[in-house]
Amino acid sequence: YGALLAAGSTAGATSGALGMALFGAGTLPALLLAGLGAWRLSLRARQWLNRAAGLLMALVGLQLAVRGLAELHLAPHLQLGSLVFW
Repeated sequence: YGALLAAGSTAGATSGALGMALFGAGTLPALLLAGLGAWRLSLRARQWLNRAAGLLMALVGLQLAVRGLAELHLAPHLQLGSLVFW
């Protein structure tokens, strides 16, 4: 969404469209390689990656929820040096 915001904040529609086209051209090779590489994995590896991705998404959601609670002063902030967990 950062690229979309950057393209939307340009001076005109042409430069915004060019920015989005360049973003698409830059991400297309990585997405194609990821898609082509995924089918080469075994079923067991794909299932493991699917579960790991689900767990990671749940952990990020929990971290964002606790960060919101900390901003409302309903939970303490947790940080390690300059690294802020919430």
